[in-house]
Amino acid sequence: MPVASIPGGIRRTAAVAAAGTAAALALSGCGSSAPAKPAPTASASTSPAPSPSTDAATAADAQILAAYRGYRQVEVQMFATGTGSATAQAKYSNGNALAQDLKALLDYQKAGVIFTGQPKLAPKVTEVDLAAKPPQATITDCFDATNWKPVYKSTGQSALTPGQSLRYVEVITAQVLDGSWKITNVDLQKDRPC
Repeated sequence: MPVASIPGGIRRTAAVAAAGTAAALALSGCGSSAPAKPAPTASASTSPAPSPSTDAATAADAQILAAYRGYRQVEVQMFATGTGSATAQAKYSNGNALAQDLKALLDYQKAGVIFTGQPKLAPKVTEVDLAAKPPQATITDCFDATNWKPVYKSTGQSALTPGQSLRYVEVITAQVLDGSWKITNVDLQKDRPC
């Protein structure tokens, strides 16, 4: 049975709180009949070492965001040139995300459409479950396509659908596949402006 995802901030806060409680109990001499000694005052220049679970979560967040940015970089290049391959995109994606991009590329090729400019990204890792099989994560992004526009390759004229939302929330799923984080699904939530 899969382990339920825990929001990253909650998991990290719980790990830090547990470590702090354990340290407080150890310093207070819990269970000892000797009087408790006051805890030494920490100097301003020292800080507690991060717990191993915090280190793992921070490292995972960095890898997840790198996979997402790599996925977007390949996607932008594919749509700018109107060419691409499953091999290039498969370095960063798999499953539904890979299939959607390859289908979109074929549709744009048939319509003679390419994209100019670059989208703006603001991704945040909002959930991570490293205990899941495979490990998985959720990224929430405010995807801004204001400066990333479809144009007809032959004329350079806009191919943008009138009234199309250009700035909206995307919820992205990532999983560890073949030893690295890959984007497996991208849910465009165009009814959620950001």
